[in-house]
Amino acid sequence: MKKTNLIPKNSWMIVLLATIGLSLPLVFQNCGEGFSVRGFDTVTMAYGGVFRKDCLEREDVDSCLYFKNPVSQKGQPVAADEMAGLQLLAVQLKDLDGSGYLKNDSFEVYSAQHGRAQAGDQSWRFRYGTTGAEGLPQVMAYYWAQTSLAEIENRLNGPSALAGKNLSIITEAGYTGFSVAESKIFLAQGSRQVDNAAWSADVLIHLLMEAHIYYSSAGAAYDLTGDTNHQDCGPQDGPVFQLECCTSQNGCSRALTAGLADFWVARMFPDAPTLGESLSQNVNGLTHCGQSRHLEYMAGMTAAAAYGACDSVGYPGQVYTMGSLMASIWFEIWKEARAADSAWEVEALFLESQKYITGQDDFVSFLGKIRQADGRMFNGKWSARFEAEFAKRGL
Repeated sequence: MKKTNLIPKNSWMIVLLATIGLSLPLVFQNCGEGFSVRGFDTVTMAYGGVFRKDCLEREDVDSCLYFKNPVSQKGQPVAADEMAGLQLLAVQLKDLDGSGYLKNDSFEVYSAQHGRAQAGDQSWRFRYGTTGAEGLPQVMAYYWAQTSLAEIENRLNGPSALAGKNLSIITEAGYTGFSVAESKIFLAQGSRQVDNAAWSADVLIHLLMEAHIYYSSAGAAYDLTGDTNHQDCGPQDGPVFQLECCTSQNGCSRALTAGLADFWVARMFPDAPTLGESLSQNVNGLTHCGQSRHLEYMAGMTAAAAYGACDSVGYPGQVYTMGSLMASIWFEIWKEARAADSAWEVEALFLESQKYITGQDDFVSFLGKIRQADGRMFNGKWSARFEAEFAKRGL
């Protein structure tokens, strides 16, 4: 008899790697290396960070972190004894509330195992692998959460949907996911030193966007009452995961929100538009059933192919394989807009359209909401381009 993982329809938890066994390494050609800083002296990056070889010895920076994640930064798998040497991104921490903790108006960061980090004699400059370095995962989480929200607020020209919500971001937890009911993001410690989810800004930013969609839609995006677009799924002789798959190639709301979150990761790191390089120790990131979440790989993927990717192992329409399809649609259009100096319009449309998502939506119904938002914001400028990209994917 099959076992069932029960996830209540109105209070379920987004677990980033819920379907254990689906995430396997995949190497494909022509996607390039991950971001690499080999051979640099001082390189100024977007988001205010500066790469410095002597970061941990400097007194004029708040902390020394990783750009995106260690594997993406190095461009190849990373061993534990390399981690301190990769703390090269010199940053200043912004918007702290003055409490002495990693906290601001939108969120707070603390560890499930070590409580709340506090600045020491070296400010927030914790060196990996040394006494007192327990605060480093928390600082990494704070910096990239604040940076992502600052980008959202810049595009909104005002506060994000997380303003005043006091979201908790908990490092060194037992799993990685976003709890809708608790308003908490959990970042797992991992089984190896190098796969701590807090080292992965991409994973955090994905979950932060899921939380943003939740509050932006007033919870409607995650209310599956009356929904018919999801189904339970799992291997014939294994556990069943409730609502883990879409019922058709038109997608479902869980795939929709996952895909939008993946897109925002790619928007933040367009030179490495994938997720989970450090978790998988693979520069191409996570895969599901042989399908990569690298959006360059997904650029020509059809809805039928994405829907069938996990069929042979009992997960037809698995939400993350379908979500990658949605992410790649947005990313292709965003890249074209960026080349035309109009990326801000696509980003504004992205943030506006997510307000109207409900748990009953699929990809096709969401296209209608994109059109409506585009009509209000840009007189329909982007609608034809979205229609064409959806049609190219068989939607």
